Amino acid sequence: MFQYHLQSLNVDGLKKLIKKYEPDFDTKNLKGLKLLQKVLETAMVEIPVTTISPLFVLYDLHVIASHKASESMQTSLKACYERLQMNPEIEDLKGLHEILIRHLCQSYETMIACPIKQSAQMP
Repeated sequence: MFQYHLQSLNVDGLKKLIKKYEPDFDTKNLKGLKLLQKVLETAMVEIPVTTISPLFVLYDLHVIASHKASESMQTSLKACYERLQMNPEIEDLKGLHEILIRHLCQSYETMIACPIKQSAQMP
């Protein structure tokens, strides 16, 4: 799931879109999700800040899965539960995945439905 959602982001396209709205904004230190977040902030009309949160949870779960269990990974997993408004004391990975998928669907629906701002460079 991670590879499809996050590694397929068109980084160059996101940077071009940001430059269209904010020509002086420096994008060189931004990657993937941070670029997408900036696009949502600059190009979309009144999109909730939390819209992209499920994608960050998905990324965090990918990082957690690729590392051996440690205290910091448990802290990261707890943060994933909290961001999805789940009780972090009840470790239910199946429930976490089900709720994450629901939140991802809601995020995509919000992004699709949100109008795009007119940029200063558009006629």
